Amino acid sequence: MPPIDLANIKTRLIGCGAIQLIGQTISAALSGSTAATLGGAAPLVLVGSVLGTIAASVAGGMMATELGNHITQSLSKNPKILNNHDLTIAAGEAIAYILKEVAQSEGLIAIAETQNLSYQAEPLNQLADKTVEYWLNINTNTANLSTGLKISEDQLNKIFSGDAEEFDEVTGLTADDWQIFVGELAASQGKSFDVDVIKFVANRLYESFPKAFREVLKDDAKTGGQKFAAMVLNLHQIALGELKDLGLQTGEILQKLEAIATRQQVCDLINKLDAIALDIRDDLAQVKASLQRLVDTSATKLPLPYECETIIQERTQDFTGRKFVFEAIVQFLQQNPKGYFVLEAEPGVGKSSIMAKLVLLLKRRCVAHFNSQSQGTVKAEQFIDKRTSNSASIQNWIKRQNLQRQHFVETVAEKSQNNFMYLRYVLNDIDSGKYSDVTLNDLPLELEGYYQKHWARMEMVVKDKELRRRKLKVIYLLTKVRKPVSCDILADFAEEDALDVQEVLDDWEQFLRRSGDISPDYSIYHASFQRFLYRIDVVQKAGVSLRDIETAISDNLWGDLYGDE
Repeated sequence: MPPIDLANIKTRLIGCGAIQLIGQTISAALSGSTAATLGGAAPLVLVGSVLGTIAASVAGGMMATELGNHITQSLSKNPKILNNHDLTIAAGEAIAYILKEVAQSEGLIAIAETQNLSYQAEPLNQLADKTVEYWLNINTNTANLSTGLKISEDQLNKIFSGDAEEFDEVTGLTADDWQIFVGELAASQGKSFDVDVIKFVANRLYESFPKAFREVLKDDAKTGGQKFAAMVLNLHQIALGELKDLGLQTGEILQKLEAIATRQQVCDLINKLDAIALDIRDDLAQVKASLQRLVDTSATKLPLPYECETIIQERTQDFTGRKFVFEAIVQFLQQNPKGYFVLEAEPGVGKSSIMAKLVLLLKRRCVAHFNSQSQGTVKAEQFIDKRTSNSASIQNWIKRQNLQRQHFVETVAEKSQNNFMYLRYVLNDIDSGKYSDVTLNDLPLELEGYYQKHWARMEMVVKDKELRRRKLKVIYLLTKVRKPVSCDILADFAEEDALDVQEVLDDWEQFLRRSGDISPDYSIYHASFQRFLYRIDVVQKAGVSLRDIETAISDNLWGDLYGDE
C-alpha cells in the first residue's frame, strides 16, 4: 500500500480552490455581475468564453487553453497562495460544512440501518468540529510542487465560467483522495467508521466541495467579509498581476478587473455569485434526476443572453419548495412527446422563479427566454433578435429567403407594431414550419392581420360555407365562456359531433388556453382574439348570429358557464 500523502492532497485542494475562486471572480467581473458595484457598468461582450475573451486581448495573442493552463500552473505553485492562512481556513470550513450536512442526511441514516450500525450523526458532527484544526496542522513542506495541477480543457472552461452550475462540476481531488482524508481525520480523533460510511462521506465531499467553498465565502461576505474578503482581494490582485505580465494591457478588460479594488467590492461580487443549495438535502434532487432522464445530457448546453442569466440568478437565489409544480412538469413531459405546459398564477407568486429553476434542473439543455421589462427587453427588435438567436429554424427561414438578419428583425418589428402577442404567434409559426411557404413581405400586418391570415387559411381548407359556419359556431361559443369547458360540453351545446368539435379546437389551438390532459377544458387565450371575432365583417363572414347563440344559452339555462357578467 503506497504511503499516505496528505501534504499533496492538501496542496492540490488549496491550489484548485484558489484557481476556482480566481476564475469565478474574474468571470463575474467581466460578465457584469458587479455592474451595480462598479457604477452600473455594462457587461462585457464575451468572445466565446471568459478565457477566450482575455486571450484575445493579450499582446501577441494566445489560445484560450494556453492561457488557462499558464494561469493554473503559475498560480497553483505560488507560495503566497499555497501558504495563505485564510484560504486554508476557508477550505477547512467548507469541508466541515459538508460533514455537518452529511451527518443529517437520509443517505447516511439508510446506510446505518442497512449495516445495523449505531447512529452516525453525533460522531460525524464531532469530527466536523475538529476538521479546521486538523486541516491547518497538515504539514505541506513535503509537498511536490513541480508538477502543478493537472486540469483538463473542459475543467478550465468550467472554472472560468459565469455559470455557477458548471463551476460546481470542477473537482480538485478524486473520490479516493477524499476517502484517504476522511479515514485519516477519523483516525486522528480516535474514531472508526464503517467503510461504506467513509465512502459515502468521501463521495459527498467530491461532489459538493466547490458549492460548500463558495457558500463559506458568501456567508462571510454577507457579514462584511471580516474573515475572507482580504484573501479574495489578494488572490484577485495576484491573478491580475499575472495577466499583466502575460501582456494584458489597457482596455475594457483591464479596467473591469482593476475596478475590483476594495473589500466591499469583493463582498458585493461574492454575494452575486449564484448559490445553488447543496444536493444533500435538496428536496428537488429526485425531480432533477427525473428531468435529466428526459433530456440528452451529452448535448451541448444552450447559450443564454446575459440578461436571462441575470434573471435566472436573481430568481433562483434561496429558492425552496414548489416541488408539486415540478412533479407536474415531469409528468407532463413523460406523457406528452410535444405540447404546451401552461403555468398560471397571480402576479408575484413565483412563476418566473419556477421557470428559472427549471432551466437549472434541466442543466440548460433547453431553449429558454425570459422577457423582462426591468431588464430593458421592451422593444420588438430586442425580442425578435433574442428569439432568432435561440431558433435554428428561424435562422434557416431567413437564409432560405436570402435575407439579412437585421432586415428581418426590422421588418417583423414594424409589422408587429411592438405587439408582443403578434411576435409570439408569428415567430412560433416560422419556427414550427407553418410559414415555410410565406415570404417576409407576405407576413401578416399587426395582430389583427395575423388573425385575418389564419381565418383566410381556414376558408381555403373548408370550402363548404355551411360546414364552416357550424365549425365557427364552436369558437363563438367559447367567446361567451366564463370558465373553461370541455370538448364534450361544447359538442353537446353546439349539437355537433365531438370529433368535429375537437378538430375545430385543434385548428385554432394557438388562440385557446387548454387546461388538463385526460379531458382538457378550453377557453379563449386573449381578449384581442375575441375582439377580432366580434368585428361586424368577421361575424358576417362567419355566418353566425351572436344573438341566436346568446338566446340559446339562456334557453338552455347554461348561465353558470356562459353569458355576460
